Amino acid sequence: LSDHGTEPVLQAFLAPDSQISLFLADGTQIISGSYDKTVILWDARTGKQMSKLEGHTRIVRSVCFSPDGSQIISGSHDRTVIIWD
Repeated sequence: LSDHGTEPVLQAFLAPDSQISLFLADGTQIISGSYDKTVILWDARTGKQMSKLEGHTRIVRSVCFSPDGSQIISGSHDRTVIIWD
């Protein structure tokens, strides 16, 4: 990690109501879980939303990629874990 005051910002984008975010190991994608009950997949290079996943009924509190990066796993206050293809 670096000091935010001295390092240039590589990319910034709006992730409304984001609760948690995580990079794919190769740095190409970011997932965020939100207060609005969604999981969003972002292009880390452009900052553009690639897809919005809806299915939870409460706040999304945890997100991760599968080891091979082909699936997204999310956990919510609704007591569910969803595996997204």
